[in-house]
Amino acid sequence: MLDDSFDYLIKNRKNVKGIFLTHGHESNMGAVPDILEVLPEIPVYGTKLTLDIMKRDISKDIIESVNLIEIKPHVK
Repeated sequence: MLDDSFDYLIKNRKNVKGIFLTHGHESNMGAVPDILEVLPEIPVYGTKLTLDIMKRDISKDIIESVNLIEIKPHVK
């Protein structure tokens, strides 16, 4: 289950505006699927490749309820 490191996010879910993934390395986004199981309403931003890599780790039960937002590389 979840450890204490998610407690802050859970308690302050209304203040969390989103998760921004900078790249597809496990060390950068390894906990995101676990977070989305508890907080599926939080939008996740990333490039197409990064989001596709992360989708492999999200359970099929919640993949349709999460808000994945594709951003274009090198665009402000």
